[in-house]
Amino acid sequence: MSARAKRKKEKLVVGVVSYGGGLVGWVRDGVESEFEKRFAVRHHIGPVRCIAAVARPEVIGRIRRVGNSAAAQAANNNAARAFMATGGQDETIQLYDLTRLKIIGNLHQHNNEVTALTFFRSKNLLSGDADGIINVWRCYDWQLLEGMTGHKGRVNCISVHPTGAMALSCSADKTVKLWNLLKCRCASTMKFPDEEKLVVNWSPSGTTYAILGRRDIEVSLPCTTAQDVLFRARMLALQYACVLTCCIDADACILPQRAHRYGRRNHQNACVSSSTPAPRTQAGQTHLHTCQTT
Repeated sequence: MSARAKRKKEKLVVGVVSYGGGLVGWVRDGVESEFEKRFAVRHHIGPVRCIAAVARPEVIGRIRRVGNSAAAQAANNNAARAFMATGGQDETIQLYDLTRLKIIGNLHQHNNEVTALTFFRSKNLLSGDADGIINVWRCYDWQLLEGMTGHKGRVNCISVHPTGAMALSCSADKTVKLWNLLKCRCASTMKFPDEEKLVVNWSPSGTTYAILGRRDIEVSLPCTTAQDVLFRARMLALQYACVLTCCIDADACILPQRAHRYGRRNHQNACVSSSTPAPRTQAGQTHLHTCQTT
C-alpha cells in the first residue's frame, strides 16, 4: 500500500475533556472524511485535570514471543490498539481504547487528584498527582511498576525521553527533575526560585528539551548549565504560548498551547498537543487532545 493510500485511511481522534468531568470525542476516518461525534461520556466525578493519548501502539518484544500465555495474548491484543487516558480530581485515571472506541477501565492507586499524564509509546504510562508522586504503569496489563517520590508539590507536567530511559517533570515546588526510569529514581534537580514551571517537553530526537513558565521559555541541551541555555525569552505574560524550535536535522521541540488569562468570557482556553497535556484545568475551561491512529 502506498504512503498516500495509507494516509487516506488514517483515523484522527479528537478528544475534549471539561471541568465538569466529561469526555467528548470526534473521529475522522481518513483524510477525505468529515469529523463525526462518536462518543460523549462522563466517568470522572469532578473536574478532569489532564489527558494523554498514544497514537501508534507498540508492545514489548519479549512479551510477544512468550507464546500462548495470558501475558502474550494480552500483549498481542494491545498491539493493534491506541489508548487515551484522563486524570481527574477524583484521584482516578480512566482508560479508553481508541481503536474500539470503548472504555477499558480505571486506575485507583493515586491518593490525590491526578494532574499529569504521558505515554511512552504503548509500553508505559506515567502519571503525576497533587502530592508530587509519579507512578509508572505497564500498559499491556496496566500493572503499577513503581511510584517515584521527590517533588514536594503538584506535578504539572511529565515528558519521557524518546529512548524511554529518562523523563523530565516540573512541579509547583518550583523544580524540574530528571528521572532515571531504568532505576526509577531522581537523577538531578533544577531549581527555579522565581516561579513554578508549567510544561516540559523533549524534542523528538531527545537532543534538546524545553521548559515553559508563566513568564519565560527556555530551550536547553541535556546536562547544560544555566549559562549555556540555547534559547531564553522572558515576557510580561504569556497569554497564548505555542513554541516550536527547529534545528538543521529537522529536530523539533514543541510545547503545547496554554493560556494564562482567565475571565468570565474566556471559556475557550484549550491545550492542543499530540502527547503532552496541560498541567491544570480552571473552571469553565476545556482540554483538547488529538490522536492519529491507523
